[in-house]
Amino acid sequence: FPSHDINQVPFFKDRTCGYIVPIKDSVAIRYAVQQFIDHPVHTKDMGSIARKMVEPFTWEAYGKKHLTNYDQIVIPDRMMGI
Repeated sequence: FPSHDINQVPFFKDRTCGYIVPIKDSVAIRYAVQQFIDHPVHTKDMGSIARKMVEPFTWEAYGKKHLTNYDQIVIPDRMMGI
């Protein structure tokens, strides 16, 4: 995960679900890629953790959240005859 400021990636945990590398730091990028190659089991585990972290951000989850919000606003208004 390239970042301008490696300390400002809010939901990403370095070495837990991938590697945070500074932009344009070819040595850090090479190291991260080499870790993926050298440790395929750990890489697969990181991928699973990363997927779980982003599941709440899918379009389906986003739609459900907004439909719930819509229902909370519109349905009470309809019940009140508005």
